[in-house]
This record gives sequence, structure tokens and C-alpha cells, in this order.
Amino acid sequence: MTSRLSSGVNGLDVILKGGYLNNRTYLLKGGPGTGKTTLGLHFLEEGLNNNEKCLFINLVESKKELLIDAKNFNFRIDEIEILDLTPGGEFLNKEQDYDVFKPSEVEQVPMIQEIRNKIKETNPDRLVFDGLTNLYYLYESKYKLRKNIISLIQYLSEFDITSIFIAEDNSEFINILQFLTSGVINLKFDGYERKLNVIKFRGSDYLKDFHSMVIKGEGINILPNLYYKKTTTKLKEGIISSGSKEIDALLKGGLETNTNTVIIGPTGVGKTTLSISFLRNSVQNNNKGIIYLFEEAQKVLINRCKEIDMPIDKMVAENKLIIKNVNSLDTNPIEFSYMVREDVKKHNTDLVMLDSITGYYLSYVNDHYSKLDLIKHLQNLSNYLNNYGITVLMTNEMANITGDFRSSELGISYLADNIIFLRYIEMNGQLNKIIGVLKKRLSNFEKSLREFEITSQGLQVGKPLNNIKGILTNNIEFIDK
Repeated sequence: MTSRLSSGVNGLDVILKGGYLNNRTYLLKGGPGTGKTTLGLHFLEEGLNNNEKCLFINLVESKKELLIDAKNFNFRIDEIEILDLTPGGEFLNKEQDYDVFKPSEVEQVPMIQEIRNKIKETNPDRLVFDGLTNLYYLYESKYKLRKNIISLIQYLSEFDITSIFIAEDNSEFINILQFLTSGVINLKFDGYERKLNVIKFRGSDYLKDFHSMVIKGEGINILPNLYYKKTTTKLKEGIISSGSKEIDALLKGGLETNTNTVIIGPTGVGKTTLSISFLRNSVQNNNKGIIYLFEEAQKVLINRCKEIDMPIDKMVAENKLIIKNVNSLDTNPIEFSYMVREDVKKHNTDLVMLDSITGYYLSYVNDHYSKLDLIKHLQNLSNYLNNYGITVLMTNEMANITGDFRSSELGISYLADNIIFLRYIEMNGQLNKIIGVLKKRLSNFEKSLREFEITSQGLQVGKPLNNIKGILTNNIEFIDK
């Protein structure tokens, strides 16, 4: 089995199923500012951590600038051998007539020979060659350029070196490199988010699709776009009560743990409040919960719960309940899913609430993420949480306040194990609220509808409305009994 070398970035190692294959040459390609050099430096930093010899060959940034940039990320660049081939670099100072941007047969030979000499001298375990695109301008013959790249790769393999070539994704030279290297990693930055995907990885499987990439003070963090199927593993069974015997009666006892429940209804009908009732009751029974708010502020939610005699401030103060406001400017859907996964591990969470799917959708839908993409991300996240024994509550807004009933505006009904709906109806000239259950995968449920009200004493739910028909179409008729 071929050994592997860590990329120095955990997320990339996950994508590459363990890291780069040893003694292979890989291409990192992308536009300016996509993080190519930084990702290459992570690779060399990991080599230093393993007491390996590292070499950085530079054709782009001056050595002085490289040292400054590397130290901003706390990379130990001063412990790495550097061959500076930039204009003004050590090599070009020796060759006063040499200009990297004026191709000539005479000019090619000294540079290639200097590279070979440095490799032979240092005999590195890891090599990063930055700015390889500039070699393209030294060769008038594409055939000779290809021949020399092949020769360089073969030369590297003789020394058992794992190497990374870094090049700009803006020339036909890239096509040559993509064919000759063992793997190709593509980096993108569109001003909204950074992405990474593997185009080719010879000799190994890898995770497909685009993955999110973040550059922070400590360097690069890659968040793999992982996909989860719902497992059939038997998890701990339990029931979560709403705290209301009437609502529990509708659900034949409550909500089963490890399930995904969607509570749907028009604006202001009480979706968030109903979700809080389940979550609050669960926390009171020694469980832990997290709420992710896409619309309402944390302080507003806490105050609103106090006004209806469902206080949660003490739970928040004791860290039994975590509330987070989500800013779409700070995250994308992949980063949000990663944040949730990290939070539930850190806080040993039993129940997660997303308020709301509509807010999630409005926050993230753009030219980069379609409605279908977001539904897939939500399904993936809920599957992950359910697989780890976590109960999920989501609220979803219906556009119509009254009229014909529609179970889902965004096509997410199939994600839910349970669907509870709230809606307005007009009765005797007044606007009332009702509650009902549309779907419950693991057990039976009450088919009746009940009147629903939020008061200063909490949730008030009436008896089944067995004497009324046409509620879902808002064509109300009273049945004489």
C-alpha cells in the first residue's frame, strides 16, 4: 500500500482520503488570491513537524515578501530551504543579462540547471514549486516545454520527493500540467466565498464536489462537503413532550427522539413558540439544546418567552440551552453545517432547533447556491444529526395566511419524520388559530384539528374540532350533531 503524506490541513486530508500519495507530483491551480501559496506552505510546515527536509522554489513573490507573508500565519519559513528565482532573486543577481520574461534557449538552461542542483543539494522530502506558470514564457516550443516538465517530474521521482506545483489558472500551460501531474486541486475565489475541488487524484479515491475554504489568522481551514445517509442503527429510544397534554395527545404521546420535525404555518401563528415548548421541556428533563436563529434576535426571543410564561433565560445562563444568531455574511451553507456539527460535539447536545428554514433559504440562496442545493444541505445536516441521536426541530413559513392548505413552500416535507402545522381560520368573524398533525413516521397520530392559542400563561389548546369541516380550504361549515 502506497504511503501518504499529510497536506497539513485536516480538511484536505479528509477530501484526499488520508493525504497526498508519497513520491508523486501534484498541481495546485487557481486565480490570484485563491490561497495557492498558503496551501503549499501548509504542506511544508507539516513536513517540518515531521522532521522532514523541505524546499520552496519561488518564481513569483520575492523572498522578502514571502517571509513576511509566511510569518503572518506563523509558518516557520526560516527553517525551509528557499531557491529564489524571481527577478531580483539570488539566482538572477548572478545572471545579470537574464530576464524570466524573455524566452531564449540560452536563458532556459541556467534556470533548469539551478533547480536540479538545488534539489540534488538539499535532497528534500517535500517540495513546493510556486509560479510554475512563468516557465511557460521561457519556451517558444510547447513540445520542448512539455519534454522539460516530464524530465523535471522524473528527476523528482528519483529522489523520492512529494512535490506540489503551483500555477495560475490562466494559460494553456495549465492543460500541459494537468496531464502530466498525478493530481490536480482547483482553488476558486469569487469575492463571495473560497472553494476547493479535486479534479484528478491518480491512484486513490477522493471526495467529489466543491468544498468550502476559509483563510484566517492561523492559515487555511477546509470544510469538506460531507454527505450522510440516514442510518438504520438502533439509537436510544425516547419521547419528547411539549409540556401540553393536548398537544401530546395529538402526537400520541409526543415526538420520538432522533427524528426530524418540521413545524409549518404562516407568519405570526406560533411556530417558534411551539418549537420552544418541546425544546424547553426536553432541557428541563436534563437534556441540552441549541437554537440557531436566522431572523429573530436572541434577546427578543428570550423576552418573548418570558411574556408567555415559558422562560428560557435561566437555561441559557446555565449553558443548558445555547442560542446563536446566524449571519449569512459570515458563513455559507457548508460552513453553517460544519458549525452545527462542531457545536453539538462540543456541547453534547440532544436537540437542535433551526428557526427558520425560510430564513435559512433567504440567507443563502444566490448565484452560488440554488434552492435545490440548500434543500440537499439541509437534508445532509438533518441526517447527520439524527444519526448521532440528536432530535431536530425546524420551522418553515407558509406564504398564504388562509385559503387552500399547502404543506410546504420549499419542497422540504420529505425531509421530515413529523410535520405539525399551524394555521389561521376565520370563525364567526374572528381570526383563530388551529393546530394539527400531517405526518408522523414512527407512530399513529390524532387526525382531528384543535384550536390553538398563545396566552400570557403559555400555550392553550382546545378539544378536537369535530363539529367543523372545510378548515383546510377555509370553506368553514359547522356540522349539526
